[in-house]
Amino acid sequence: DALLVKPLAITPEHPQLGDTLNITLAIRPLQALSPTLNLMLHLYGTQTPYEGGELWAQGDRWLCPLYINERALRDTFYIQTFTLTLPDSLPPDTYSLAIGIYDRESGERLSLPDRTTYTFVSSFSIRPAN
Repeated sequence: DALLVKPLAITPEHPQLGDTLNITLAIRPLQALSPTLNLMLHLYGTQTPYEGGELWAQGDRWLCPLYINERALRDTFYIQTFTLTLPDSLPPDTYSLAIGIYDRESGERLSLPDRTTYTFVSSFSIRPAN
């Protein structure tokens, strides 16, 4: 239990091919954290890559340094926005946006209480072109 992450907003609400998703998260440290942590964003189709599906888009970004130090306020949520651009080539399907935290130096992912290393924060559909 290193930190608590809550999705606040994901826009646009109904994304289309080529759109850039803006994912705003509230992040609260529960303990002192390593300054080498990144947040990963993965876009999965109906099946995840762990189930034989594709990883359609990915991105990552350094977690805000304000809460990655010994002086971070443990009762404070820090707001950070991440972006992910949808490929123009996405086939019609239902997609899920997953997030996870990893150490960019070791590549090791932080585990959730259920021992998974990612969680879903949103899903949406891409419809066939008319």
